[in-house]
Amino acid sequence: EAIISYLVGGLGIIAFVIVERVMGADALLPLHLFKSRTFTLSTVLGVIIGVGMFGGMISLPLVLQIVYGATPTEAGYLMIPMVFGLMTASIVSGRITSKTGKYKIFMVLGTALMALSYFYLSTLNYTWSIWQVSVGMVVMGLGLGQMMQTLTIASQNAVEAKDIGVATSSATFFRQMGGTLGVAVFLSILFNNMADRVPNVFAKIAPSLKDQALMALPGNKGFPTTPMELGGRLSTDSSFLKNASPELANPVKQGFAESAANVFVSASLVVVIAFVVAIFVKEIALRTKSGFQERAEDAAASMH
Repeated sequence: EAIISYLVGGLGIIAFVIVERVMGADALLPLHLFKSRTFTLSTVLGVIIGVGMFGGMISLPLVLQIVYGATPTEAGYLMIPMVFGLMTASIVSGRITSKTGKYKIFMVLGTALMALSYFYLSTLNYTWSIWQVSVGMVVMGLGLGQMMQTLTIASQNAVEAKDIGVATSSATFFRQMGGTLGVAVFLSILFNNMADRVPNVFAKIAPSLKDQALMALPGNKGFPTTPMELGGRLSTDSSFLKNASPELANPVKQGFAESAANVFVSASLVVVIAFVVAIFVKEIALRTKSGFQERAEDAAASMH
């Protein structure tokens, strides 16, 4: 089924390119935009960043819930440090870009910080304090904040004034497509890794499951008693870990933390590729006129 899906997806992309080429200037995504090296590399970079950003970031709320016992709402609050880093970097990079006209440096620095944050989080251990996870989230936010608007600016600045609208929407579209791919791939990596670890985890907690006095404690009631049940509960409702005894909960938390660490390793490698692509993006001087002004001047010139 997976192979069939890949084939259908590949054929769909080929068909889309053919139709867009036939439609020419009336295409939904005019292919002439890709003649610009800056637009093309910015688009590729957007896809890669989408894969790394959404794919790696999707594991964080799960880590906060399963390893740290947070509720979904609490996990959202605990990710505020990343939002703070993102907001700060976005404001600062935006002001510097508007004053200097330079934006490529933020692509390079942003991807470097994202890769650094994922490398750091790849050392995740269930014994970490929450502030240690927050450090990684802040660095990730600082990287993301420099990337989001910079990619859009690069795409807009690389095309003619009449194409700014489609360039803007394309930048967002390709980043979202990368995100969709990243979420699917990295969640598969996460839960496949955890599934592989379940037998080992269960072997560690098996003696405790046989301890009737331990299992009689209120917090241990409802704890999974088979490997299949344990794997299923982790992917649906991990609240059973919150009040469970350390003898039962810690091996499970350790297994999930190690699985998440593998996801962060994969995400870091993806972002390293983005870093290399960012280096080759050609920086074009920012426009000194708005797209509306340029189109008005072009229209006036064509009348003479």
